Amino acid sequence: MVGRTPDLFGEQLAQAIVNAAASRTNLSVGEAFVRGILCNILVCIAVWMSFAAKRVSGKLLTSYWPVMLFVLCGFEHSIADMYFGVCGLLTAQVYGIAAESLTWFNFLVKALLPITLGNIVGGAGIVGCGYWLAYLHRTPYSADTTAAEQEEIDIAEEY
Repeated sequence: MVGRTPDLFGEQLAQAIVNAAASRTNLSVGEAFVRGILCNILVCIAVWMSFAAKRVSGKLLTSYWPVMLFVLCGFEHSIADMYFGVCGLLTAQVYGIAAESLTWFNFLVKALLPITLGNIVGGAGIVGCGYWLAYLHRTPYSADTTAAEQEEIDIAEEY
């Protein structure tokens, strides 16, 4: 660890890092998958909401709330878990902190894989496909013609 930062607070920070990583490997595969889905739904909504804002302040404010919600709810994001898992594994090794469930196999297979798959389902599957269906130029099962729908879109884009 660069600078031995986990030494802070009488090595309680090192213990907290290991505990954070171990909590991810203690999840069942199903729970990790569902937490991954719910997390990326909120992350993708934050990104879409930021596209609607014109100023940087608006982009920051619209992105903040969904991301804060996923953190408060304890949902799992694969990129954040890559950091927490590796940091916890290395800290446990350097400081000799025992964490029975925290192994490379458990981290990669029981935590990172289902969380990543859940992130893909939540982001690309639910949000991506949902927006694709919602914003098709030709709405499925609609009686309107393509020209009539395009005219409505053009009117809406003027505002």
